[in-house]
Amino acid sequence: IPMSSHELREKLAEQPDSDFDRLIAVGLGSSGVWIGECALHPPDSRGIASTDVKLLPEFQGRGYGGEIKSALLEYLFRNTSCSAVEATPNENNIPSIRMQESVGGVLQGRGVYRFPREMQTYTVPVHHRVYHVTRERWNSLQGRHLEKV
Repeated sequence: IPMSSHELREKLAEQPDSDFDRLIAVGLGSSGVWIGECALHPPDSRGIASTDVKLLPEFQGRGYGGEIKSALLEYLFRNTSCSAVEATPNENNIPSIRMQESVGGVLQGRGVYRFPREMQTYTVPVHHRVYHVTRERWNSLQGRHLEKV
């Protein structure tokens, strides 16, 4: 469901003072053209952090998603003690699935997200894949060793 500009302004005004759980606008280089948004979520009780990357359709398939995702992974592995970073792309979002795999994501399984009861009359369950990039895999792909903080 598209968000109105008023709702977007409200959401931006209510953001936490943390690097986590907030909307991060993504701009293209020095031009500052807005190409999408992303978010970082801190490690949960299992030590698994998560990310979300959403690009505007006209910027998908150009490699920007992988660059953004790599930066998010780097930040999480340098600044948290997470053991892995999880992403749950829609089963039908092939570009997002490719992005997860391009940064070292390994398929862990599949799931179904069901919206809250009050939203179920106008939504459908979303089938998704579950990918993890572990700290060890990320370090290996980067050719180095990042210690837990």
